[in-house]
Amino acid sequence: MATYSSHFIQNYATLCEPLRRLTRQDTNWNWGSEQEAAFEKLKYELSSDTVMTYFNPKHEIDILVDASPVGLGTIISQEGKTVAYASRSLTDTETRYSQTEREALAIVWACEQFDMYIRGAPNVKIITDHKPLERIWQKPKPPLRTEHWGLR
Repeated sequence: MATYSSHFIQNYATLCEPLRRLTRQDTNWNWGSEQEAAFEKLKYELSSDTVMTYFNPKHEIDILVDASPVGLGTIISQEGKTVAYASRSLTDTETRYSQTEREALAIVWACEQFDMYIRGAPNVKIITDHKPLERIWQKPKPPLRTEHWGLR
């Protein structure tokens, strides 16, 4: 999720390098003081006024959603600046959903989470990295679980 706001953070790639090193396959995972410092600096930068902004109901609303095997995450933004973050863990049942179902759940949950921002808004854009989701809503009869979510 930090990557979404990376163009507002000066020297983002350099700042995240100690964290990115931990994601390499040939590296043993060892969280040290260098990673902790990078993580704290990244948190500070993400919450600074150059990245975060107040909500303006007159501007277009972007909702970025993502799902992993263990949780859901979302960002609401306007004009490329973050208004709010939200995340949650998946329930035991939800962890058994397919990736497409988890991504769809992330959209539904994000819309419920940010209802006070998007209710009555003239223009809301949902942004996801999961291309198969476009097809799921185009089916004449979507899967029952997905259809139920569409009615919420």
